[in-house]
Formats: sequence, structure tokens, C-alpha cells
Amino acid sequence: MINATWLTLTDDYFKCEQTEESLRKRKDAEVAIQYVRKEKGCGVIRPEPRVEIEGINYHSCLCHKNFKDHTIHNSIWLHKQFQNGILGFEGPLTEQPAKYIDLMRFLDRLQSEYEQKQIQEQQNKGNK
Repeated sequence: MINATWLTLTDDYFKCEQTEESLRKRKDAEVAIQYVRKEKGCGVIRPEPRVEIEGINYHSCLCHKNFKDHTIHNSIWLHKQFQNGILGFEGPLTEQPAKYIDLMRFLDRLQSEYEQKQIQEQQNKGNK
């Protein structure tokens, strides 16, 4: 869930609300929006996987309401605090709960992969 929610925040493909907003400017807006929703599986759970992330199959677009869990958004906020040196629990880093450290390390990895992807995209644009 964390990885899927992260993608809804960082990957344009899964920012369906923004995509729909840009499509609303078109003359054929309703047709275009319905086409995109159908292609991506927005709002519905399908028998066949729509997205695969690290061996986990998701049977809907990641814009599905299930990925708007506030607990996960809070975890991402905690990670931003962690990056600024603010720990989630009392005591030094060595006394933080193992699950908390695992979560921060996982989010560090996602952040690093996102930054690498951004750098790669910028390099690709520069080479054109």
C-alpha cells in the first residue's frame, strides 16, 4: 500500500485527477475522460491485474479510493520529518522501534528511486 500510494503522489501516470482536469479543456472531454478511465481501470477492481509493483498485482488503477488511506499519507509526512532530523518516538535513533526504522528506510529507498528517475528524465531531455 505504501509503494502504491507513493506512486499516486510521484508518478504522473497515476495522477488521474490532474489528467482528468487537463482533459476537461477538450471539446470531447467526457469521451476522453471515459476512455482514460476505462484504459487505466480507474475506480473499478478488475479480475486481471492493472499494475504490478515489486511482484504485487493491483487490480485497479492506483487512483482507486483504497489508496487514499490517511495512515499512509501520515507515514509519508513522518518520513519528511525524519529527513529533517525529527524522530517519530522519544529517544535517539538507536531507540526507535524497528518497524519505524524499517518504514523510514523503505521510504528512503522510494525517495531515492524517485530522485534517480527525475535525474534520468532530465538527462534524457538534455540529450534530445
